[in-house]
Amino acid sequence: MCRTKASLTPKDKSNTADLRQIEIVIPLTFDTEFFQLMQGDVKTLDTIQERERTDLVEEIENLSKELVQLAEPSKYKKTDMNRWRELFAMYLEAGVFFSTSENNPGYRTSAVAKRQLEWFQNEMRKRDLLSAFKLPASREALARFLKINVTLWQNLKYQEINQQAIGKILKSKYLNSGGVVFCYNEIRCYAISSEAFT
Repeated sequence: MCRTKASLTPKDKSNTADLRQIEIVIPLTFDTEFFQLMQGDVKTLDTIQERERTDLVEEIENLSKELVQLAEPSKYKKTDMNRWRELFAMYLEAGVFFSTSENNPGYRTSAVAKRQLEWFQNEMRKRDLLSAFKLPASREALARFLKINVTLWQNLKYQEINQQAIGKILKSKYLNSGGVVFCYNEIRCYAISSEAFT
C-alpha cells in the first residue's frame, strides 16, 4: 500500500473551517508491476536506439572518409568537389533535421524533416545533380548519403511515436488511478497534476 496525505486549502485563508485533510491509499502491487513493465520496455527501446545510433555513426564516418577522397582537389585527376559543394549547400538550405536560419531556427519534427528532405530530393532532380557527377563512386556515395537521411528520418519518426505512446500510457494510468497519485515502490509516491496531460 502507498499512502499519501494531501491538504485542501480554502481560497480564503482566513476561513480555516473549510480546511480538510484527506488520505489516499492505492494498492502498490499493480503500480509496481506496471512501472517495472514500462521500465523493461523503455530499456529495450534504449538498447535498440543505441545500436541504431552506433551503426549510423559508423556509416556516416565511412561516408565522410570516402567523400574526402572524392572531393579532393587535383590537377591531374577527375574530381567532383564542386558538385559536392553545390549539393551540401543545397542540403544546408533545406534544413532537413535542423535549421540555423533566423526565421525558423532549431530542430525539426519528423513531419517537417520529411517535407524538407523531399524538397532537397526534388531540387536535386531539377538541377540534375546525379548526372553531373563525373565519378561513378560519387553517385554511389550520394545514394548512401540519401539512404542515411531516410534512416535518420525514420528514427526520428519512431522516436516521436514512442514518446507519444509512453505519454498516452502514463496519462491513461494516471486517469485510471483516480487522477491523484502514482506509486512506483513502497518508498516513493508521486502526485501528478492534471496540467501535465493537457
